[in-house]
Amino acid sequence: MIVDDNALMREEISRSVALQSDTVLECCDGECAVAKCPVFKPDWILMDIKMSKGSFGKKMNGILASQKIKEIMPNVKIAFVTGYDDFSYRQAAKELG
Repeated sequence: MIVDDNALMREEISRSVALQSDTVLECCDGECAVAKCPVFKPDWILMDIKMSKGSFGKKMNGILASQKIKEIMPNVKIAFVTGYDDFSYRQAAKELG
């Protein structure tokens, strides 16, 4: 699963991942990822950390979406994809495992 609010970034990552995976699902925001995880059951999620407003007008960044996903699917592996070099983001990602 690829989760990023930037369509071009999602497409580029999907193209690369598609070479190594049977199926790739793209989500444009955290709400979509949380809703689709129980159905899609991804092995891996490549998650953007900072995303703009979601499809329902709420703001759910990648950290919050990952926390919710881990509650539903504790064994899913999540890798954060970001251009931000912020200690608090790294710390939050480490706490999620």
